[in-house]
Amino acid sequence: MKKYPQDEDFLKKVRADLDLNMEQVDTDTLLQLHRIRHAALSASKKPFFIFLDRFYSPAVGLLAMACVIIMCVFFSFRSPEMPNVNRVADLEILASRDNLELYEELDFYSWVAKESRHAG
Repeated sequence: MKKYPQDEDFLKKVRADLDLNMEQVDTDTLLQLHRIRHAALSASKKPFFIFLDRFYSPAVGLLAMACVIIMCVFFSFRSPEMPNVNRVADLEILASRDNLELYEELDFYSWVAKESRHAG
């Protein structure tokens, strides 16, 4: 709240009137005002939702832990890679017995490849 200089005189007068009136209040009324004041102060310290005070911290902790677990599971389990079709075909060619002649005459085919490069 902003304090304005023109309000200082007014505030002093109001305080003086209230203090004068408080001196004239009887003891029973003062005790009742005291009890009401303490009840209001103690009520303001209690949270509006009592269950939030007890369960808020553990709930946030469990939620954070669940998020971390879900992220770990999501990123650690990757789908298996599909084998490259070309590699499978190459393996079949190498494993077949029909192509043994190719490997036995590899020097001849190498010589033909060199000659065709030089000739062209």
